[in-house]
Amino acid sequence: SGGEKIKIHKFRPRKSLKMLFQEAGIPEFERKNLPLVWRGKTLIYVGGVGSEVREQVDDDGTPRYKIEFIKNPGLFS
Repeated sequence: SGGEKIKIHKFRPRKSLKMLFQEAGIPEFERKNLPLVWRGKTLIYVGGVGSEVREQVDDDGTPRYKIEFIKNPGLFS
């Protein structure tokens, strides 16, 4: 819907997806094809960018999930 933010680095603030896409060099026309993964109302993963650091592990340090994004060239041509 726009304006989404995610924190992908432990010691840095949350950033807008637009800014993260720009930093990652992902062109505007590709962004709409990238997956966004939500856990309830919390954005936890952005394809091509990374995962929300505060959602990656439980309080005891156990990893909650692992998501791997493999770019399908057919979607981006």
